[in-house]
Amino acid sequence: MLGGVLGAVVLFVWGFLYWVVLSERLLPYKHMTDEAAVVEVLQENLTETGIYWFPMPQHDPDPDATADEKQAAKEAYAERHRQGPLGAVSYLVEGREVMPLSRLAKGFVINFASALIASIMLCCACGRRGYAARVAFVFGLGLFVAVSVHLIARNYMFDPLDFTLLKIGDSVVGWLLAGLAIAAVVKPRAETAG
Repeated sequence: MLGGVLGAVVLFVWGFLYWVVLSERLLPYKHMTDEAAVVEVLQENLTETGIYWFPMPQHDPDPDATADEKQAAKEAYAERHRQGPLGAVSYLVEGREVMPLSRLAKGFVINFASALIASIMLCCACGRRGYAARVAFVFGLGLFVAVSVHLIARNYMFDPLDFTLLKIGDSVVGWLLAGLAIAAVVKPRAETAG
């Protein structure tokens, strides 16, 4: 539990420093040339909260369509995909407060759950290993996230390289720092006599 708490504090503070304090220099977000016009088009065309992809393949083709018509629809989609643009919109119909305390509290709980899982895995995997090996194990979890989550998103969701590298930096450094804290308190049990 102590590893979970300390790891959560470290991850929470690191996340604040990385995404809030350093964000002006690091975040690769682009500005729209006319945000109001884009928002108006979104409001006219996106009626529910959700993720919207474009171009979107036709999931419910006409059941009466011939094989040739279905093939033509697939080819038209493939051509739109090749031509671009490609994108995804994570869309909330209703607004939200910028950063209420409830969202920060939920973030801390998620950090705690993550750090607790890492602490439990460390207990199970590292046996009587030294401090550096325990830090390396937790750091390896950050590397795992970087590859299995962030690089895979770049591959399949076309996340831009600069944003992918930013997320990787957050995971790798955050879990290295958390590993330093967690490994200090999650130690091997002393061998029992007998």
